[in-house]
Amino acid sequence: MICAPLHIVPSPTLVIPIVFIGGKLVGAMDRVVASHVDGTLIPLLKQAAALLLYHLWPICVASAPITASAPVPPPISQPPTAVPSDPQIKSLCAKTEYPDLCLTTIAPLFNGKTDIASVVEMLIKAGTEQTKQANATATKMAADPKYADDPKTISGLKGCYEMYDDALDNMQNAMDAIPVHDIGTIETMVSAAITDYGTCDDGFTRQPNPVPDGVSPMVDINENLQNIGSIILAITDLVH
Repeated sequence: MICAPLHIVPSPTLVIPIVFIGGKLVGAMDRVVASHVDGTLIPLLKQAAALLLYHLWPICVASAPITASAPVPPPISQPPTAVPSDPQIKSLCAKTEYPDLCLTTIAPLFNGKTDIASVVEMLIKAGTEQTKQANATATKMAADPKYADDPKTISGLKGCYEMYDDALDNMQNAMDAIPVHDIGTIETMVSAAITDYGTCDDGFTRQPNPVPDGVSPMVDINENLQNIGSIILAITDLVH
């Protein structure tokens, strides 16, 4: 839409463009022809034109196109996944040894359900995904050139592959036990997965440099996985 400014040309042929919309003249009158314009006509015409402009100008402004001189702000990025604020989730996590880890682990998978079975399912899914990531990390480390001359470390990392695969099987068995409410199987399988993570670390005991004696390069990852397993057991135990 194009809005032309109001102008009056006092002449024998008086032209009063009021507003152009889409290239067309809009107004109560678009042309006044007066062979003899007396002194009272011009003020009246000005008053009429001003009144029309008063009512039509907001329409022009509101519908005027946005040009490059008026930059559009970039879209607001979505905030990261928030910790569930549901009081039931907070209450369940508060009953575990690691309440903060419990909340942040549930957050990416939180679906609004707060019953114990659903919470345990979300935690097992999270533990499963993080176990897969741990396996990928161990695989990448085994291919790192700095371990090329350290067969014991390579052997330890390969041992972790096996432990992570076993942990994934155990987590799946625990997941399969949820629909049938087999609490005993859930606890047994999750406990077995926790053992798998510890066994991965044990494979690095007394390894020479570049891995310090008794320290696993996967220790932090495994500790986090074991803590998630502990959270699952604590919440599952609430069913009893």
